[in-house]
Amino acid sequence: MKKIRILFLLFNLLWVHIALIAQTNPTAVSLPFSLTGQSSATLPTGVAVHRFTSIPTTRTLSAATGDLPNQGSSPTLATGGWYHLGTDGIGILSSGTNPAGAVVVAINTTGLTNIQVSWLCKTIKNQSSRDNSIALQYRVGTSGSFINVGTTTTYSSTGMIDGHSSSTLTETLPVGAENQSVVQVRWIYWESVSTSGSRDKISVDDISITGSSSSSCATPTGISASGITTTSATISWNTVSGASSYEYAVTTSSTAPSSGTNTTSTSAAVGSLTPNTLYYAHVRANCGGSTFSSWGTNTFTTNDSTGGDTGNFVIMTYNLLNYPGSTGSSREPSYRTIIDAVNPDIVVCQEVLQSTGATNFLSNVLNYSASNYNMATFIDGYDTDNSLYYKSAKFQFISNTAISTSLRDINQFLLKHIASGDSLYIYSVHLKAGNTSSDETQREGEVDDLRAVTDAFPAGKYFLVCGDFNIYSGSETAYQKMVTNGSNANGKFNDLLSLSGSWNNSSYAIHHTQSPRTTSFGGGATGGLDDRFDMLLFSTAITQTGGFDIVPNTYKAFGNDGQHYNQALNTPPYTMYSSTIASALHDASDHLPVVVTFTHTSGSPMLAPVQSSASNTSATDNTVFTYSSVTTGATTPSVTIYPNPATQSFTLQVNVGDALNTPLKLYDATGKLVYQVELAAANSETVKVDVSHLNLAKGIYFIHTQVSSPVKLIIE
Repeated sequence: MKKIRILFLLFNLLWVHIALIAQTNPTAVSLPFSLTGQSSATLPTGVAVHRFTSIPTTRTLSAATGDLPNQGSSPTLATGGWYHLGTDGIGILSSGTNPAGAVVVAINTTGLTNIQVSWLCKTIKNQSSRDNSIALQYRVGTSGSFINVGTTTTYSSTGMIDGHSSSTLTETLPVGAENQSVVQVRWIYWESVSTSGSRDKISVDDISITGSSSSSCATPTGISASGITTTSATISWNTVSGASSYEYAVTTSSTAPSSGTNTTSTSAAVGSLTPNTLYYAHVRANCGGSTFSSWGTNTFTTNDSTGGDTGNFVIMTYNLLNYPGSTGSSREPSYRTIIDAVNPDIVVCQEVLQSTGATNFLSNVLNYSASNYNMATFIDGYDTDNSLYYKSAKFQFISNTAISTSLRDINQFLLKHIASGDSLYIYSVHLKAGNTSSDETQREGEVDDLRAVTDAFPAGKYFLVCGDFNIYSGSETAYQKMVTNGSNANGKFNDLLSLSGSWNNSSYAIHHTQSPRTTSFGGGATGGLDDRFDMLLFSTAITQTGGFDIVPNTYKAFGNDGQHYNQALNTPPYTMYSSTIASALHDASDHLPVVVTFTHTSGSPMLAPVQSSASNTSATDNTVFTYSSVTTGATTPSVTIYPNPATQSFTLQVNVGDALNTPLKLYDATGKLVYQVELAAANSETVKVDVSHLNLAKGIYFIHTQVSSPVKLIIE
């Protein structure tokens, strides 16, 4: 009998252990899904209620360990388990015996995008001794950890009375939950305030989960221009699944048109363009009838008839967030979406983990569909590393040189621009993170190491620095050491934006690059978009006219519409980018990429000094000037300026007769119009423009007239 009792005891212990680990994974149901009340102990298909081995005291991401038992329908009973509460939905109560818990719904999102989840929570029984909270999570499949979704939709029973109901709470699942055979959505219940005594009973009710058909016409990606001449170009784009035709329009406005030219091809030749002009190529898909996608847009600049443009190219810098790490493969589809949208010619990456990460990004992201990119020689340094990728059709890789610092290497990549033969130095940095005085001192030292290299350059060198600077303001010493002359002005960098003061404020919202997230998953920072950590800064030779030039209005934190200050990027509405792009940027990294478009022009006219007399200039008010006639001299190229760089005034030289009723417009590097004046004399050749009353910040500006292509002006 003794052996039998022991055997019986072992059997019971084994049964208890199995019960603890045997959670039910409900069958995934098709969408839409709806639960409005729960009137019996039998849960609907697709629904389960799970338990843990101990009562959660945080919003745990861990998988559950078993099923939570049903304890009936009483709203006041204080036994741990789940309750069917009729019109109040599914109630949860935790106890030491039955540690709750989570309500789980399994869904099938195959062929679906934009997965919307809505619900409400109710306080069924509030106990003064303890408080509980409920929030949303999800995972793909039936195993592994969950991922938090949202921060503002967390429901807490703190201070609530019995019967309190929240308003309808809504979240959009990240793009990783789209087009999956099984996605588990759960409402995690945890103890947020604990002393002793009974816990609060909270219910989840009015659950609704919907999705949009992925066949509802996707926005074209991979829009690019080739065969660019002074007056023509060929635009092309990727095929959209289900599209029967496309519409395209090439304009000088970033605003999407109401309609375009129809084609069944994925490319189109356009003509009658103006030389040296920035154009916007807009494309949308037609998936039958009146079902159109959103417009996709990219830019290109026509060649300069006076010099000869050798083609635009796009540079992108991107902190990948410890790629690949443990989540690299799940983030790769998001990276590919971003690359397709930007179509960069040079990609500079930070937080790359060893050579495996560098080669994986090349093969699994950049060359996933076509072998367009090559990788620069990789150097495995201390901590995380930098990598660079380039299109071999446009660039030749020369060298990668590591610059040692007190923390991570700064890498100097040297490329040769094939069309022009000019060399371009690209420095990739990931400076010390943190906001203490010690962190700032370390960043200053890293910049000193960089300037020791660039200060050795003679005038006229083309170089730029990009990456994750972790700098918080324009007054930080590390930043100032980059953008001021120092011991050799040839080695300094120029910031197109020149933002003063602290960058962590809403007025600079469109320039912020960290963080596109407010919830923690897969590592990285949260907190929403409120820091300008990622930048590109340029040598003086780049900011001057000729050679490598920056195309106006193309420098941007990609994906940032300026409307998500301190918010997650995937929070609707989206004013400039699609929800697909926003979700991809949210899921891929805790940084946004920064992009800029370059052109290369040879044979640009040199700016010669022009004589001007202040006595020939009269001002009628602060915005409109008239100019007395001056002696007509020899004709010159359409519009040039001197001096450049300038301070508080500059001289404008215009071809004879060109200036009749011509408005001069001055734009900053972001494309904002900061000044306009009318050039009203028909026979002027030179006029002096006084801008001292504008108190212009130092930086790069562009002068536009009706008789000239944009002219770059540097204010020092």
